[in-house]
Amino acid sequence: MLLSIRHFNKQLADEVEHQQLLVTFKREKKVALDMLIVSVALFACLGPMLVIKLVLQSSFPKLYDLLYPWAFTMTYLNSSINPVLYVTRNKELRSAIKAVIPFCF
Repeated sequence: MLLSIRHFNKQLADEVEHQQLLVTFKREKKVALDMLIVSVALFACLGPMLVIKLVLQSSFPKLYDLLYPWAFTMTYLNSSINPVLYVTRNKELRSAIKAVIPFCF
């Protein structure tokens, strides 16, 4: 009987570890996806400035002068996009913001 109980406890411990691994894997997968989204947003906002600086600045100065303000704005727009991304992707952050600013929601 002691061996049966020991065997059952081992199976139970293995199942608990498996459940914890699944929860951890799910969390890490979400974090990886969030980082991918933030990285894509960063490159989308910095890309125009890089292209304009590297390609157009020396070759096409008039086009560079025309597009530079737009690219500069896109670079700073990334700072405004990041908080929106984090709030939309993180339920706990939304709840915390609602708790701090209850009259806005």
